[in-house]
Formats: sequence, C-alpha cells, structure tokens
Amino acid sequence: MFKNTKEKILSKAEELFCLKGYEKTTIENILESCEIGKGTFYYYFKSKESLMNEVIENSIGSFTDDAKKIVNDKNLSALEKFKQLILGQTNSMDNKEWMLNELHKPENSKMHQKSITETILHLTPLLTAIVEQGISEKTFNSKFPKETVEILLFANQYIFDTGIIVFTVEEYLIKAQAFVYSMELLLGVKSGTFNYILEHFENTLLNRGGLNEKELQ
Repeated sequence: MFKNTKEKILSKAEELFCLKGYEKTTIENILESCEIGKGTFYYYFKSKESLMNEVIENSIGSFTDDAKKIVNDKNLSALEKFKQLILGQTNSMDNKEWMLNELHKPENSKMHQKSITETILHLTPLLTAIVEQGISEKTFNSKFPKETVEILLFANQYIFDTGIIVFTVEEYLIKAQAFVYSMELLLGVKSGTFNYILEHFENTLLNRGGLNEKELQ
C-alpha cells in the first residue's frame, strides 16, 4: 500500500490531522497509527511541524499531478479542462479544512505564505497551457495568457483567503461575482462561461452556514 515508511507516516498523519485536528494530534498518536517507534519518526522528521510542512507540500504536489493529467488530455477542450482543473483545486482545498485552519494561525504565517506561493507557481503553467489551447480554439482571447493567469491567481489567493482579510458574507458574495466577471473579461470568454465558479462559491458558503437561500435570490 505504501512505497516506504516515510510515505506511510505522511499518509497516516494527514488522516489524523483531518480527524483530530493538528493541535490535538500527538506524535504518540502518529507512532501508534503507523506502528513505529520514536527513532523511526525522528529519522524522517525533526518535529510535528516539519511533518505538517511536508504534508502540505505533498498535497500541492498531488493536486499538480492530477492537474497535469487534465491538461494533457487530448480529448478535452480548453473550456472543459479549465472547469475540471478549477473545480478540482477548490474541492481539494474544501476537503482539507484542517490544513487551512492551521495555515491561518499567526505562528504559521511563513508556511501560509509558502503554500500560496507554491500554489501559484504550480498552477500558472498549467492554466496558461489551457488558455493558450483556448486561444487556438477561439474560445479564449488574451494577448498575455501567462500574465493574465498570474494576476487572477494572485487575486484569488489573497481576496478569498479568510486568513488574510476577513469580509462579511455579503462582501464575499459581491467580490465573487466581480471576480468571475473580471475573469471572463480578462480571458476573453463569453459572458456566463464561468458561472460554475460562482455557483461553487455560493454552495460553499451555504454548506458552511454563512449564507441562506434568500441571499442568493
């Protein structure tokens, strides 16, 4: 199941972080779950914090590997690839709430910044390739594909990261509408092309109890 002991520790630790939360998960919990001794743990990791760092890096790397498969799929149009990659990325982070909670803590600010930077660096070439395909298919229109993707990624990472700036639910909803509208203009697609992004955002707010049905009318 696992290629090596280190992979097992990373996998079991992520399971425990999701189940118990990072703070409540002890090294002893991890040792017991992995059926290893302290010496083995400290051979691979200096501390629980260094372990969490690698879990986060692996999470970004795992998503990138999945995203590359989408980008390289010759049977998909650019619009289909864009949708799969964007929704895949947002769903991936929705399922790692424990990770977001830890990254938003003041003591993890450096790690938080690193996760944002790494996400942008990994996603930029993938989304750029999709946009360039879309330009050739005449469904996208942009003079600066890479730069436009970078601008959108930076805006998304900072505007919608609740660990950086906190807005009211109503403000988030308006900013989401403005963001999707801006995306469509900057990438030169038809109006309404990215409505699924707004719908996903609204559903996320509903599921977290931050929005009610009436506010979506």
